[in-house]
Amino acid sequence: MGTVLVVGAISGVVGLCGWQASAGLAGVGPVLGALSPASFIASFIQPYEHIGGSLTSLGVAQSRVALAIGAVVAAGVYAAVCYGIHSNMVRTFDMTVRKLAGNK
Repeated sequence: MGTVLVVGAISGVVGLCGWQASAGLAGVGPVLGALSPASFIASFIQPYEHIGGSLTSLGVAQSRVALAIGAVVAAGVYAAVCYGIHSNMVRTFDMTVRKLAGNK
């Protein structure tokens, strides 16, 4: 249960930071905005409201390319985190089962 709370808190902080960064930072804002699925979808559907700073300096096409690059980066980060969690669970599974069973 503690892990779920930690992951939820981290996801919430990353989401809120991405939401604010996508609106305030021109150029790199859409890349950071794609780190959270909510801010990514909002930026993609309503770009003038969520990535307005990048639209005025870069244009619509380049802002959407930056958003797509951010989505690819976010997918890679999330895949690496999932792989790390999975490899740790596989490595410690036998020892955990033995402890729960009472064997040494």
